[in-house]
Amino acid sequence: MYIFIFIIVCISFILSLAFAIVLKYNYLTTAALFFTVIADIFLILLGRYFAIGLIFFNIVQILYAGRIFRNRDDKKYFKPLISQIALRTVTAIVAIIIITLVLEFDWVLILVAVYATNFSFNLIFLGMRFKRDAMFGVGLVLFAFCDIFVGLLNLSDYTDITINRSVIFALMAICYIPSQIIIAISTAHKQPSPQL
Repeated sequence: MYIFIFIIVCISFILSLAFAIVLKYNYLTTAALFFTVIADIFLILLGRYFAIGLIFFNIVQILYAGRIFRNRDDKKYFKPLISQIALRTVTAIVAIIIITLVLEFDWVLILVAVYATNFSFNLIFLGMRFKRDAMFGVGLVLFAFCDIFVGLLNLSDYTDITINRSVIFALMAICYIPSQIIIAISTAHKQPSPQL
């Protein structure tokens, strides 16, 4: 099953790359899908080096933030993007402090806190402009559900909670596979003006 998931992610990247080359836009999403492939090499294929995989998934969310915050009408998206980076940074720092105080210092948990912060802000602000990028929004929501299930799978490493790993893994795959395909297909959706 792991290999099948990885193959789907690779196909999604290739599909997005083809759209980007032919249509000459949406490079941020294509780059994000490329880093998704890299992250999954560590998290799915190798099943170790989780911190490295999370670093690449953090890059993915930063690239998706670029797609979300770009003002497609006049290309003046730099200022709101900078303010969002500041807001995300403060939120992530607060989350890291809380995690360190409640649990203990752990690089994986720190990277998860940064990732969850970025992903949450992406979902919130994409929701505000959902009609303009609905397909991408659906893909990102499925991706979020996948990450919730991944979190549940790893919960036993930090708590005494027991879960049915087979069911949670199946739910994760059910969300992850279509999320990547939908995000890739969303790169073919022409916006009002060309986007990165």
